Amino acid sequence: MKRFAIATAALILLSAGCKDSRRLPSKSWTATPGPVTVNAVVLDEKAAPRQVALAMLDLLRKCRDVRGQGLADPTRAAEFDETRNLIRRLAAPEAIHELALKDPLRVIPKDVTAEQAVEIFTNSWPSLVARYINGLAPESLVEQLPNSTSARVIVRADSPDDRAVVSDLEKSLAGQRGPSRQPLAPGSEAFNAAVRDAALDRGVVVPIETQIELSLVRESGFWRVSRIQLNRAAAGFAKNPATTTTRASAS
Repeated sequence: MKRFAIATAALILLSAGCKDSRRLPSKSWTATPGPVTVNAVVLDEKAAPRQVALAMLDLLRKCRDVRGQGLADPTRAAEFDETRNLIRRLAAPEAIHELALKDPLRVIPKDVTAEQAVEIFTNSWPSLVARYINGLAPESLVEQLPNSTSARVIVRADSPDDRAVVSDLEKSLAGQRGPSRQPLAPGSEAFNAAVRDAALDRGVVVPIETQIELSLVRESGFWRVSRIQLNRAAAGFAKNPATTTTRASAS
């Protein structure tokens, strides 16, 4: 998975061409974790991993939305830059820098700074979750704390556009006849297979749900995000689990 994360960052980096963040003058900022205010909420040493994760997801959604409207307007461009800055401030510089220095693909300079590493990796996060960010299921959030310095926050999500496609197909296929000439009964294996095939023809993969998983580490007393990944149709993830916190037992 680390190879995938590095490869993703490398592709973003290479596709940027002359806009490579290593070549442009970086705005002055320090990667040392500190309090970050998002939507009037101060994320300081007391902020739990779930609070930081949800704030990060909200920023990624905002970044996607602002960028989608175009950046020709100076006000919108400034909002985009500020949003990206907040994303970087909620990232874990030490963990990300360490990952960048271990780069097995050898596309990231060995003298990369923590600030540059954070910029490289976080620049790809809005695109990674863009398809699902409007379909978060907050009630499904699970916070896991295996020890005092690492955490995982997992939340179920799907694409509202994909959901609409599947819903339309389910309505249109209900009562139609399958290959065996028997009526397709909603919920039956034949019905589900027909929905999957029809959805695939429209560019939608069923099941449409995914998990957005955020890995967090505690750096300088603050919970900060070190990695984001998608887990498609992960086994054992309840359809509507209650929000839970799992902590490691004391040995």
